[in-house]
Amino acid sequence: MTTLIVLIFLAAAVGAVALVVSSLSDMQASRIDTAGLRPEICAAIQNADSSQMRALCARHPESALGRVVRDVLAKSSHLPADEATRSELLRMLLDQALDGETERASRATNVLRTIGFTCIPLGLMATVWDIWLAIASPDPAPLYAMMASAAAYSIAGLLLSLTVLGLYKYLSSRLNAGLSELGDSRSDILCAFLSRPTGKRPQRTAGLTSARVDKRVGFKAAGANPQ
Repeated sequence: MTTLIVLIFLAAAVGAVALVVSSLSDMQASRIDTAGLRPEICAAIQNADSSQMRALCARHPESALGRVVRDVLAKSSHLPADEATRSELLRMLLDQALDGETERASRATNVLRTIGFTCIPLGLMATVWDIWLAIASPDPAPLYAMMASAAAYSIAGLLLSLTVLGLYKYLSSRLNAGLSELGDSRSDILCAFLSRPTGKRPQRTAGLTSARVDKRVGFKAAGANPQ
C-alpha cells in the first residue's frame, strides 16, 4: 500500500509539472497567433469574405480568437436578415463560443485542483496503514520511531498538495488574464459581424402581406362594379 501511494505521489508530481508546462506553452502560442490574427480578421469579416476568414483561422490554428471566429462563422450564415434578431443571435453565438474556450482552458486547472485535494488524504491513508503494519508486527518498533516513520507520508502528501495548489493558482491567474484579453475582443468581433452584409432581404410579415392583398382585391372589385 505505501509503495503504491509513493508511486502515485511521484506520478502526480510529474504529471502536474508537465500539465503546467504544456498549458503555458499553449497559452504563449495562442497569444502569438492571436496578435497576428486580430488586425486582419475584423476586416475580413466586414468584407464578408468567408474564404479569407477560413484561411486566416487555418493560418493561426493555436489562436483562441481564431477558434471563436470559426465557430461563429459556421453558424452565422443561417441567421435571419432582420437586424434586431440577427444582433441578438450573434451575441448568443459569440457568448457560446467564448464559453467553449473558457471550458477548454479550464480543463488543466481542474485536473491540478483535483490532484492537490487528493494528495493529503492519500498521505494520511499511507500513515495509518504504516502504523497499523508496525503495530501488527511480531516485533514492533518503539512508538516514537513508528510515528516518525509513518508521519513522513502525511508530510509528503501535504507538501505535494500545497505545491500543486500553488501551481493551480498560478496557472488560473495566467488563464484568466488570457481569457480577459479574449473577452476584450468580443465587442470588436460582434461589431464586425453586425456590419457584415448578409445578402438577404428581411422577410415581410404575413399580416402586412395579407392586408395588401385584401386592399388590392377591394380595389379590383370596386372597379369591376361601378356605381
